[in-house]
Amino acid sequence: METDDCELVHRARAGDREAFDALTVRYWQRCVGIALIYLRNREDAEEQVQNSFLKAYLHLQSCDAAKFRSWLDKITENECRMFRRNRQRRPWPLMHFGLRSRIASREPGPEKQAMREELVRLVRREVAGLPVLFRETVRLHRLEELGIDQVAQRIVLQVPAAKSRLVRGQQELRDRLRRAGVTP
Repeated sequence: METDDCELVHRARAGDREAFDALTVRYWQRCVGIALIYLRNREDAEEQVQNSFLKAYLHLQSCDAAKFRSWLDKITENECRMFRRNRQRRPWPLMHFGLRSRIASREPGPEKQAMREELVRLVRREVAGLPVLFRETVRLHRLEELGIDQVAQRIVLQVPAAKSRLVRGQQELRDRLRRAGVTP
């Protein structure tokens, strides 16, 4: 028999990570569907669903357990709206499309090539400076351009855990790059 949401939420609040994983598995596809309505791009949608689950986990204490699904839906919608609003203000293709494909897409002159190489060195340095928990996930996904399933397999994690680490690692990387003077 399937455990109801209320029980899983109460167990997750008490520190049972498997209970929150069960909620993640239960609602992942639903949230991706909601995100796709807003973003029309699977990669963006999945990234915002990762953010949604992370936010839900961090604020689980404030959730009405009986309304978990609608609460999670609302978080997902808000994350997608915020993402669209921020993307319209300042796109950051370097992190979105991966370094290799972005840099290889043009034949720059020597000055632009030097600037790109410096940017690549800076990003690699900042990735190397990430906390150990996030470093390998971000490196494999963004620099080596592996899919999240491959990343999870390489670092021996379940996919939702790898996605969570990736989201948190990317945010930390963005913050580090901003402090280094690169505006993502």
